[in-house]
Amino acid sequence: MRETLSVDQQNEVLRAAHRVMGGFRATFSVGRWNTNTRVIPGSVEGLYGWVALNYGRGVEEQISGLIELGGASMQIAYKVPNTQRAKER
Repeated sequence: MRETLSVDQQNEVLRAAHRVMGGFRATFSVGRWNTNTRVIPGSVEGLYGWVALNYGRGVEEQISGLIELGGASMQIAYKVPNTQRAKER
């Protein structure tokens, strides 16, 4: 959606999604569409996917990585070893 739709078209999709979400019974409020919904970059999408996958497992050891294929995008997310992070600082 980031690259295939104009900002106006993206906002139309977000408004529709917000209307649907607002129709569900939930213990939380979906708030206003223009402050609580947005199109996120692929890097954030990949991060959220990796966190959700590891958090959902409920175990100490994390999964090495995640490949997520979308309509017009692909995210590859993995934990960087401590030794690699030290080299990049």
